[in-house]
Amino acid sequence: PGKALAPRKNFFEQVFIGLRGNGYTLFGEGPRKNKVEWGEGSLFAGPLNVMHRHYNASSKPARLLAITSFPFMLQVFGNLGLVNNLNFQFTDRYNGAPDYFTKTERVRKRWDKTNFIKDIRTAEVVPWPERGGENASIFWDMSGNTILEPHMSEFETGGYKLGHRHPYEAIILTLNGQGFSIAGKESLKESDTVKIDWKAGSLVSPPYFWYHQHFNTGTVKARYFAMTEGDFPKRLGIPLQVEQIEADHEDPAIKKRFEDELRKTQAAKMRAEVHHHDNHESHDHNDHGGIMFAERDWKRKLV
Repeated sequence: PGKALAPRKNFFEQVFIGLRGNGYTLFGEGPRKNKVEWGEGSLFAGPLNVMHRHYNASSKPARLLAITSFPFMLQVFGNLGLVNNLNFQFTDRYNGAPDYFTKTERVRKRWDKTNFIKDIRTAEVVPWPERGGENASIFWDMSGNTILEPHMSEFETGGYKLGHRHPYEAIILTLNGQGFSIAGKESLKESDTVKIDWKAGSLVSPPYFWYHQHFNTGTVKARYFAMTEGDFPKRLGIPLQVEQIEADHEDPAIKKRFEDELRKTQAAKMRAEVHHHDNHESHDHNDHGGIMFAERDWKRKLV
């Protein structure tokens, strides 16, 4: 609380998400600095190789999640000194403009060019029926990044997304709701898949080019943030394409498995309600504060 991390600049791409508390980050050197004020749910990009420093402005510990291209850059150059001490300014990506973190432009149907989103938990998503059901998504082009490609997706209660696989990695942060995902190397048949349960605050990363599918068994729309490399692997010459299993080619057992899971969830909910009424003092087993456990706040905001 009230402290700051050491100032630093890095020769790798980075995107930050506020998980707990609030604060601000200063970007740049000398008197001309850009200030970004962030809180729980904020998303902002750190310009490549620009000096920055994070400050905690709250009375409790603050937590930022940083997703970066550091591992890739270290593999390419094999030199930590270069990554941390490169003396070069990428002025095509950052020139200190005062509107750098306030300007937003819709460049495609569900694609914004921006460097700051105040709260991704309630930010706009655009319908994308091609992904199944009532799916809606938004993609962001941030800080001129050529590797990191963030997006957010939301799908309806009692619904699921179409199974698919892609030739890039993905890190998925669940923002609200609960459900499960399945992943399989060759198919999504139950005998070939692993099942991963998730809730608000869960991180899921399906293996590279494995089929996977997401299912919402909760009582509200499920929303998640995902970081991928977009078409970067394709630009490297990897001869693989995104593959989606359309609804008319889906294994009927998928829907049955989902319905079974919905029944299990409903039964668990009923048992929890009985437990709640049997206790004279209402208490929350999981409320530790911050984005990781603040689903009640999201439900209020989404109403």
